[in-house]
Amino acid sequence: MSTPVEKRLDELEKKVADLTRLVTSGPTDPFAWRSTVGMAANDPGFDEMIRLGKAYRQSLKAEDEPDAGAGH
Repeated sequence: MSTPVEKRLDELEKKVADLTRLVTSGPTDPFAWRSTVGMAANDPGFDEMIRLGKAYRQSLKAEDEPDAGAGH
């Protein structure tokens, strides 16, 4: 009889095998990505995500720039 740990390990191994099969088989249609184009159109949550990402990138850029008033 399997211990609880052995049983859990067997289940995890089966799940990893299933995921590996999914990943390695890949999509049958190389243009399947086209079905997702436009999914976020008119989505305020997506627009907010884009705005926040842009603000974050700009904040990182500002950190890299030397102080403008440092007396150069």
